[in-house]
Amino acid sequence: NNISVKDQACIKLNDEKLNKLGMKNAVISFVDSDKNSPEDIEKFAKDPLTPDATLKQYVENGKALSLVAENPNASVETIRELFKKAPGLDVFITKNPSAPPDMLEKIYNGGKADNFIKRHLSENKNTPPHILKELANDPNLQVKREVAGNVSTTSDVLKELYEFKSPVFGNKNDPFIELALAENTSTPVDILNNQSKTHNDLTMLITLARNNSVPQGTIREMHNKVKELAKTISHITISDFNEALLKNSNTPQDLIPILKKELSEENKKFPLTEIATEPNIPVGPPMQAGVKYTIGTFTVEKK
Repeated sequence: NNISVKDQACIKLNDEKLNKLGMKNAVISFVDSDKNSPEDIEKFAKDPLTPDATLKQYVENGKALSLVAENPNASVETIRELFKKAPGLDVFITKNPSAPPDMLEKIYNGGKADNFIKRHLSENKNTPPHILKELANDPNLQVKREVAGNVSTTSDVLKELYEFKSPVFGNKNDPFIELALAENTSTPVDILNNQSKTHNDLTMLITLARNNSVPQGTIREMHNKVKELAKTISHITISDFNEALLKNSNTPQDLIPILKKELSEENKKFPLTEIATEPNIPVGPPMQAGVKYTIGTFTVEKK
């Protein structure tokens, strides 16, 4: 029903032909059509919903190879075929979360000096742990940060990154590595607990609140901590923190009604209508759904 009249005219409804091709519906036949324009082929090649059979056909025909190389819906078989056919696409393959570990290792061994490849490998969950360990020692700070956020990084490496002192930040902990560790569900619990105690930064605490590896006891402590911070620091509100905890599957069940009540009370204390009608705030374009707006010291989101 969502297909335009023009597109419907291009779809071949020959069931017998579809069956021979191993396709289940006419839409796939349309995607596979040789009559598609280069623009359509590019669109389908990067669409994560495009069937692997279509992506494989593009590889066989030498079409939109760099886009297929990044498509997470490409099967391991299709990626291997692409790797053989076009080795120059290594930098794109390393971005693909479906790329097999042995291929990523082969690419790494052949392109260690390539910063783009190292960046992609450092964030790909299929990168072998021993390579992530090497990348954790890379001088490129962005590579280190990506390794810190990779769920496949081993706990010993994550601990080393937690203890890393960055010359860029006066030989102190790199705040971006710390945030990546706070978000990573593979980060050792002792690190997460320590971060919750040593940081008063709301961004860090909200990031920890989203991590379902944070123990329930620590979640309770953070909740109390944020409430106390909100009492003493005027620009801190509990709404984003509480919303993060409500989405965390590890949040204690008895805490959930308390979080909801606090959110309701805060919404009454700082209603959007009152903030938006302040006389000194200029009237702008209508707020868009899903977009956060900063008004004075408050951040509001149109639902």
